Amino acid sequence: MKEEFLSISEFAKRAGVSQQAVYKRLDKDLKPWLIIKENKKALNIKALDIFSGKIDSTEVEKVELLKRTIEVLEKQNETLTKELDIKNGQIDTLNHQVEELNSRLKESHFLIGRQQELQAISEKEEAPAEPAEPIIVEPTPEPAAPDPEEELSDKEIYKRALEKLPPTPKLFDRVLRPELWQKKQQEAIAQMSEKEREVLFKYGFVGDGR
Repeated sequence: MKEEFLSISEFAKRAGVSQQAVYKRLDKDLKPWLIIKENKKALNIKALDIFSGKIDSTEVEKVELLKRTIEVLEKQNETLTKELDIKNGQIDTLNHQVEELNSRLKESHFLIGRQQELQAISEKEEAPAEPAEPIIVEPTPEPAAPDPEEELSDKEIYKRALEKLPPTPKLFDRVLRPELWQKKQQEAIAQMSEKEREVLFKYGFVGDGR
């Protein structure tokens, strides 16, 4: 049901009191019933019960106390709402900052990973190569000089071997000092090549002369 409100003059007429009497009580027991309507003060028609005795002053005080309590709670709620809005705004700002930091951190991790990869590649390229095993080049053996004895016949070798023997001593030395001549002959034979000794004995040399 829609509440009915009366102007101060109309309310005074119905209550059977003067307007001054009503104004005096606006800040007291009539206050819970007072509103401002179109920039003018008005009273709820139920406030007439105060003048008829249907509502006692104690009941009015309770209503006024309740109204004040509601006003205080509404103000507190308004204050809390504003503070909550501020906090929500701060939380949104912090969330945005956290998202930016996470994005930058992820980007930093990516860049650090790429830098480490590039550094590893650079170090690998700059690292000195392991020394190769030395290649041992075997010297090419010089061709053996041709053996001049292979180009000579056995007779020519025999003749050369005889020339290396000491001269045949005189008969006197051969009889009296044969060991001296034999020693010289053995020394000469020992200095000959194997081929010369072979050919020498092949042709019948027995060590007692040419």
